Amino acid sequence: MKQTILIAALFFSMSVTLHAQSNMQNENAEQAVSKVLQQMADAFTKNDASIFEKCYADTYIFTDPAGFVHNKKNMVDYAKACNYKFESVIPSDRKVSVYENMAVATEHTTEKGHVGDTDISGEYGWMYIFHKEGDDWKIVAMQGTRMEQ
Repeated sequence: MKQTILIAALFFSMSVTLHAQSNMQNENAEQAVSKVLQQMADAFTKNDASIFEKCYADTYIFTDPAGFVHNKKNMVDYAKACNYKFESVIPSDRKVSVYENMAVATEHTTEKGHVGDTDISGEYGWMYIFHKEGDDWKIVAMQGTRMEQ
């Protein structure tokens, strides 16, 4: 009987420890994903194309608010040509959910800027899908929707 209680206590403590470790890993992953999103927002205002090369997975797919689909090369080349001119990108209401080596993030942004000659200032809803590659979280897909005023 004592042995059964001891074994049950051991399994319970192991399960509590594993749950705590899992929560800590998820919190670290959420912070890492949020950091990538902040780096991207900063890159738009600084015209820093190198961050996109780093943050996008090689298989990256982006569906823009107009419904056009782009890949990593399209987006990086466009950024290198300085076709993005943003005064500000202000994120809010960010949510990150982690699933082992995948994460889904959503956020709302208020943006002031231009793509080419087109003023795209306004409010947007974004969804990002991340995959962990080594120690880095990379965006494999994202989609943006312009919010009605």
